[in-house]
Amino acid sequence: FRFSDEARIVGVEIHAAGTDDTDARYYAGTEVWKQINNILRITTADGFEGISGVVSEHQGEFSEEHLLELQSATAELLALRSFDPVEVGTILEKTRPDLTDASRASIDIALWDLAARRAGLPLYEMLGAKRNSIEPYASLPFYDSLPEYVEAVNKYANLGYTTFKFHVWGLIEKDFRLVQLIQKSFADSPYHFMIDLEEEYDFEDALRLGQKMDERLFVWLEAPINDELLEQYRELRNRLSIPIIAGGYKMYSPEFIREGIKTGSWDAGRFDVTTIGGISKALELLLIANDAGLSIEIQSWG
Repeated sequence: FRFSDEARIVGVEIHAAGTDDTDARYYAGTEVWKQINNILRITTADGFEGISGVVSEHQGEFSEEHLLELQSATAELLALRSFDPVEVGTILEKTRPDLTDASRASIDIALWDLAARRAGLPLYEMLGAKRNSIEPYASLPFYDSLPEYVEAVNKYANLGYTTFKFHVWGLIEKDFRLVQLIQKSFADSPYHFMIDLEEEYDFEDALRLGQKMDERLFVWLEAPINDELLEQYRELRNRLSIPIIAGGYKMYSPEFIREGIKTGSWDAGRFDVTTIGGISKALELLLIANDAGLSIEIQSWG
């Protein structure tokens, strides 16, 4: 993290790449989301570089919003007199309070990458690795018909996946039919499933759906109701045998995590490093969760 004039930032590159291959819907009530991978590369006078990639999504069309915001911060990056991501984050809070958490994440992750390259280590080892692999699950987009869900499970099972997450209609009658179909089609399989309700349900419908889900097949119910309803989350958790986890996209401050832990709202928390402000913020939240014995699912785009 040590800064010197001989190692100052001398180059900033920003790229934005989006293709129609990544189009997806996440429940029936939305348009297609268009994804862009916003790539930031900083280079230093002594020949090192740090790179980050942060996906931005917009309904209906590609957006240059994240790209343009990063471009507006180029002068601040070139003027940095610190490589400490935490210190830089504090500086940007004062000099660029308008920056979104996603743009802060781009900068923070690039600085952590730079530090790891200087240390000659992969970042996960620099942060204190406990393992070097994790089993992935297939997070499937929303499909218009029930047979497409079964076809998708079989397709991705052939690639080696054994766990699958469904994005559904957000309507209990249709979602319940999917639960019935999956439980009938894969009752004797080695597969496991999750459902992401995208915070679309109210408490009663979330409870009704959860009671129909076979916990031998379904391993969690994600974002069943609005993340702010911590007391209702606790009630769902107390009344359902299937694990309950938060959505984690709108609410992810240290205060919110602490309140959810205090209330007993979740079996696991959830957030995305690239949307909350970066690795520095993630480490802060993970320390809070770890002290409380709360698991965290770290959302990540493939």
